[in-house]
Amino acid sequence: MSPGRTMIFVVVVVGLFGSGVRILLFGLFFDFFVIGEFGF
Repeated sequence: MSPGRTMIFVVVVVGLFGSGVRILLFGLFFDFFVIGEFGF
């Protein structure tokens, strides 16, 4: 692997991981809000 390709690969992986964490956190907050509001 050339340094350029390695760099792009790292950026893509970090981007995917970051968005995954954000979606997970949003889901947790949303669940907490729904449970708090409606008592499900």
